[in-house]
Amino acid sequence: MSAAPAVLQRTAVFPPGPRDWTPFPFTRGMRDDPLGFVGGLLARHGDAVGIRAGPLRGVILNRPEYARHVLIRSHKAYWKGVQIAKLRRFAGDGVFFVDGDDWRRQRRMVVPAFQREKIEAMVPHLVAGADAMLERWQQHAGGDFFPVMPDTSKVALDIVCRAMFGSDVREQADDFHRRAAFGASYAQYLFDHLVPLPLWVPTERNRRMRESLGWVSRFVHGMIDAHRQMDPLPDDLLGLLLRVRDEETGAVLSDRELYNELMTFVNAGHETTAVTLAWALYEIGRDPALRGRLEGEVDAALGQRAPGLAELARLELLGRTLRETLRMHPPGWILPRQALEDDEIDGVRIPKGAIALISVYSLHRHPSYWSEPERFDPERFRPERGEPRHAMAYLPFGLGGRRCVGEDFALLELRAVLARVLQRYRVEVDPDHPVVAKPELTLKPAHGVQLRIEARRAA
Repeated sequence: MSAAPAVLQRTAVFPPGPRDWTPFPFTRGMRDDPLGFVGGLLARHGDAVGIRAGPLRGVILNRPEYARHVLIRSHKAYWKGVQIAKLRRFAGDGVFFVDGDDWRRQRRMVVPAFQREKIEAMVPHLVAGADAMLERWQQHAGGDFFPVMPDTSKVALDIVCRAMFGSDVREQADDFHRRAAFGASYAQYLFDHLVPLPLWVPTERNRRMRESLGWVSRFVHGMIDAHRQMDPLPDDLLGLLLRVRDEETGAVLSDRELYNELMTFVNAGHETTAVTLAWALYEIGRDPALRGRLEGEVDAALGQRAPGLAELARLELLGRTLRETLRMHPPGWILPRQALEDDEIDGVRIPKGAIALISVYSLHRHPSYWSEPERFDPERFRPERGEPRHAMAYLPFGLGGRRCVGEDFALLELRAVLARVLQRYRVEVDPDHPVVAKPELTLKPAHGVQLRIEARRAA
């Protein structure tokens, strides 16, 4: 059971930082150059930065102890906040978005579907999705550089659909992908505007969003109805969720709750996987030595065979490469929480209503916890290296009870896709194409990643 929030000390103070009459300098900085803006504030004011911007109060936090306090020790004193609440307009009330008793009940029911023995049955879906992408790549083999982000987005959504519904839903895939992509852009619009227009206002954007929501709702509820007629239920995510019972009440998930959890899986797991896969291909493709070692590991473990769970687990260098990718390029680059009551962390006062912003991107580069933090080095995750120097300085999937329930699935998916790529193709990135981080809802490579591929044989 989590400890109660800390008793406020008389010495607790709101930390130093910028003071503005309106929230616009803060919102403009977070919109135009979030990484530079946050990094500059931390460089000037230290690892706790207080923001006073008109009525807005915020605290940027950049120590593992601060993250532990907000996300674990005093998590009941915080909720996800108004920004995340905006997404519930179209993303539903899945486990990622709700708080309090609703969250505890839903997490209790969803977690069993993501146990390791359950996701093992999904490995064939991961491999099938990767192979479908590699078939599309045949047209590029031996040719010029091509943009890889559209393919990483498509394969991530393809795998999500296969894992959820047990089929590739190929006939509806393009329609589903187009609406999911528009949903992501609509979510970004909500984040970029302090007071976005309500969905009922008849703008072109809202009209498209309402049409997308209606189509997706009909499609997903159709899959739910079809699954309810199956005996036995398949071992896909929807089948697993249909089996679960609340361990305290014996209740099952309603159709509406099933829809919300499935859409949470799409919204939280699609784009994060897509951008991480793109970043991993970028790092592998620009380092011939690392690429050669990875190819050798995959050849030795798999040859040309499709991997199973045990084979994927043996790809240790690939696992370290993914961990380092998530350190350097965390898709969830900042974690917001909003204080439900006055709180204090080691002398730092966080007033009720203030937004606590845990800077994951900065923490993953903090020189107190990482050696040469700006260098991509998978070997730092060897046990003998002792990094990070604080267990909670690495949080690509969050911390505590709200740690991502799909973490094991996401890591397995990334391993499976990259293993299949390395089996079939030698990848190289365009050295003349600029790739810089672009923080939006996820941390994307600005201008995408340009990749060139050559067919290869296992050694």
